[in-house]
Amino acid sequence: MDSLTQAVLGAAVGFAVAGKRYPRRALLYGAAIATLPDLDIVVQHDNALDSFTRHRSFSHSLFVQILISPVLAFLCSRNSKYFSLREWLWMFLLCLTSHALLDAFTVYGTQLFWPLNYPPVMGGSVFIIDPLYTLPLFILFMTVLIRPTGKYNLLFAYGALLLGSAYLTSSLILQSHISSRVASELDRQNINAENVLITAAPFTTFLWRTVVISDAFYYQGFASIFDEHSTIEFQQVNRGVSFLKLLSNHKYYDQLNWFSHGFNAARIEDKKIVVSDLRMGVESLYVFQFSLAEKINNQWRYTAPNQLTEPKIPKETATWIFNRIFNQHAPMFPIGSLSLSESQSSAES
Repeated sequence: MDSLTQAVLGAAVGFAVAGKRYPRRALLYGAAIATLPDLDIVVQHDNALDSFTRHRSFSHSLFVQILISPVLAFLCSRNSKYFSLREWLWMFLLCLTSHALLDAFTVYGTQLFWPLNYPPVMGGSVFIIDPLYTLPLFILFMTVLIRPTGKYNLLFAYGALLLGSAYLTSSLILQSHISSRVASELDRQNINAENVLITAAPFTTFLWRTVVISDAFYYQGFASIFDEHSTIEFQQVNRGVSFLKLLSNHKYYDQLNWFSHGFNAARIEDKKIVVSDLRMGVESLYVFQFSLAEKINNQWRYTAPNQLTEPKIPKETATWIFNRIFNQHAPMFPIGSLSLSESQSSAES
């Protein structure tokens, strides 16, 4: 999740654990501890793909967090008179693990079991920024910051944490409902699904995006919890399978494929094979895209990964999302000009 959400969640946890005597300190320490896992972004990696796939790894590992929490708690208790060793321990343990577990609800994925070679856990039931989840925690944060001795602050903290947990639970229930609906539609439309992803649309759990991998193609569709009918309109997009096969022995493609759970597509751009992570964005506005091969002297050669500049999201996107939530018959999200057929791409190469 975004940094603000993680900070106010950590603040709520810190205050709930150790806020009776020093409420502001518990609040701010909790917020600070909860931001520690994301400091892994300052670690320098060899290339952009390593930075992409190794974010949310060691610092988000439950194994690492459980092992390091007693050490950090002991060090803090020796140098601080405000909280006991027990309070420090619970603060570190709960603030760190709640950060990692919350991230696992997003589609980016979190390597909860690092260093085991287990694919990132990616629930996809909430977007990386979700105001409905963040708002109660933010209100709690400001309330305690302004009135630290408020009579009902602790009760409010428990309530905000329970409300957040209920919201996450509801997101999983909605995701399961949409998944059943998608499965029925794929069967009705005779689409052979090899892999299916159901993920919350930006900023909301009212609208859901579906990505279906089906051999040479993938399908993109949207479903709202307010739709009157169960039907889902899918857009068929060429996946560039022949380009993916050219990369089949490329270690960096294997790395990306592992991280994305196989949700990727390839195209040719400027005589380079560009692979898109289909989980984040829409066709053809994908957030994470990497060139992995280049045509030199009429032969394809593997290259070190180079990340393409993130596309600019049109201002109309937010309007389209709001419209689609309440209007099942809204026009489909327009597929951009980068969505070339494989034959077109081959011809241009």
